[in-house]
Amino acid sequence: MPRTPSWSSRPLDKEHTPMNARARIAPAAVLMASLAASPTAAQVLHVNDEWDDCAIVLDPSLTQEAWHQFVGELAVVTYLRPVASAKPLGAGRFEVGLLNASTRIDDADAAWNDTFSHPDPTHWLFDGNALPIPGLMARVGVSDRVDVGAYLTKNVNSNYGIFGGQVQYSLLHDMESDLAAATRVSAVRLFGPEDLSASVFGLDLFVSKDVWVISPYAGVSGYLSRGRERTPKVDLDDRERPRRAGHGGRGVRHLDPQARRRVHRGKGRRVCLQGGGRLVR
Repeated sequence: MPRTPSWSSRPLDKEHTPMNARARIAPAAVLMASLAASPTAAQVLHVNDEWDDCAIVLDPSLTQEAWHQFVGELAVVTYLRPVASAKPLGAGRFEVGLLNASTRIDDADAAWNDTFSHPDPTHWLFDGNALPIPGLMARVGVSDRVDVGAYLTKNVNSNYGIFGGQVQYSLLHDMESDLAAATRVSAVRLFGPEDLSASVFGLDLFVSKDVWVISPYAGVSGYLSRGRERTPKVDLDDRERPRRAGHGGRGVRHLDPQARRRVHRGKGRRVCLQGGGRLVR
């Protein structure tokens, strides 16, 4: 008896295609269509080989909505959140630190795609799922209650950097309970790009408590971001956007009190390695 051919050997037309075959083909077609329509697949990078790394250059296609989103999210990326306990350093003492800040953004959004240029069509803004920005911090105690600090980072392969400053005032420092509270004002400014200017101004209130070598801290922040385009390529309104957020983390103090080394973590986004001592008088 001749063997009946299987369905896979028949032409896949509407008349001869079995139901289970069509059931498999339909989801695959839907998946391929959805992938083709996804924003990431359609993303085209703006290429500019003037820099070796991604640079802040506004594209003429940047819309008002995307510009507003960029200014708001840039504040989240650049805002100098507290990465230490609320305890004051004390007069004459200082700390320096290396900070690595990573913030989740979607670089396929027009807010980031149309504000950055790239050295080649396959050079993405960052690898992974967060934008990393390393920097250098320094803080010095000017009195028993007041510390002042500065922050600086510069991408040497691109056209942008960030600098900022802060003043921190101790509201509470109970040495018996190791409980501390402080308030802080700060300002951060983007420098380098010719196409725009951007700044962030903030106010923080936070508390901390030392528990052996651990210093957990938590607080609230309010900050205002301000952005202005400075290029004839686009015609966009200035943008000011207030925000508020909670923050928290923990510090791990070195067992040697003279070294004053710490590693601070805030929501998994800010990691800072610090060391310090006393100024020579």
